[in-house]
Amino acid sequence: MAGLALELELAWHDSRSNRYNPQQGTFILGSFVAHPEFLGSKYDFTKFNLDVRHYFNPWLKHIIAVQATTTATYGDVPFYELALMGGDSKMRGYYEGAYRDKVLLDGQIEYRMPVWNIFGVVAWVGTGRVADYYGNLGINGFHMSYGWGVRIRVDSKNNTNLRVDFGYGPGGLRGTYINFAEAF
Repeated sequence: MAGLALELELAWHDSRSNRYNPQQGTFILGSFVAHPEFLGSKYDFTKFNLDVRHYFNPWLKHIIAVQATTTATYGDVPFYELALMGGDSKMRGYYEGAYRDKVLLDGQIEYRMPVWNIFGVVAWVGTGRVADYYGNLGINGFHMSYGWGVRIRVDSKNNTNLRVDFGYGPGGLRGTYINFAEAF
């Protein structure tokens, strides 16, 4: 791409109790990046991301986490800058970039349950879709993701877990993810 980019990232709201393992609160993050030709970019395009999360603690230490994200790109967007669906934190079961286009809309809900001492389990379901513009994000064509995982608390001071997730999608899609901190 070469050239300079104009970038703006705003955490509009963050009331999470813990960034690595949120128990309650809301997180809203937006970002905007522009790669204009007049700053030397080979491609003239912009990209907007929005990530909204909310965490409920309905009883004891059980958590219900909800996330919705969207990405929109405009202009002469290079292939590697398109909106990507899949990965280790969203639409688990699909590899990152399994589907890509100019816009993305996805969401997931996850149930986190302590089991014993430092061990816990999670289960989730998610859906997402890409299209060439928002008007083509009809109800048909959304992809499903679901799965489960195991949590092992490895840092009691920061309440941080080692997570092992097993994600699935239709037609035999699956992925295994090992990481620190929650997926979202």
